[in-house]
Amino acid sequence: MPEAPLFLSTDEIAAALEGRLGDLGAAGGAFGGAIGGGIGAGGPAGGAAGAAGGASGGRIGGRFGAKRFTKQDSQRRQWPQPSTPELMARLRQFLQQPQDRQLTAPDGTPVLGMVGIVGSGSMNLNPCLVEAVWDASGLQVVAHAKEGLIKQRTCEKALDRLQQEVFGAG
Repeated sequence: MPEAPLFLSTDEIAAALEGRLGDLGAAGGAFGGAIGGGIGAGGPAGGAAGAAGGASGGRIGGRFGAKRFTKQDSQRRQWPQPSTPELMARLRQFLQQPQDRQLTAPDGTPVLGMVGIVGSGSMNLNPCLVEAVWDASGLQVVAHAKEGLIKQRTCEKALDRLQQEVFGAG
């Protein structure tokens, strides 16, 4: 059963993951279409047309497959360490250009929420959406991913990597 998100809605999470999986499908479709279109008499023009058609079909297929044939998985972890500028910079680097959200803690103090999509799973090819909030109790993180028939442990691997890259501990 998926963990409750920290601050995003389930619809926002699903849309972000399906969009990223669609982008991956488009990249694969464009590559295959360019090769197929360029073979034979098509030449460079056929390759360009094949890439465009392949990208379109790949994106649609990627989004459809993500929506219909996968289940959302999520995992939560918390680290009790207080925030420092160095640790915050490492977290931002791990999240790869995160989006910031101004949030309010239960005690009424303002806190910063961050969300980013990182590669995880097999060969770091499966997108994993990571929500993070660093408040007085420490760093709270929830990782969300779409898993298919063969589980890649995407969320677990993303959180293990976050721990290594931010805190340097195993």
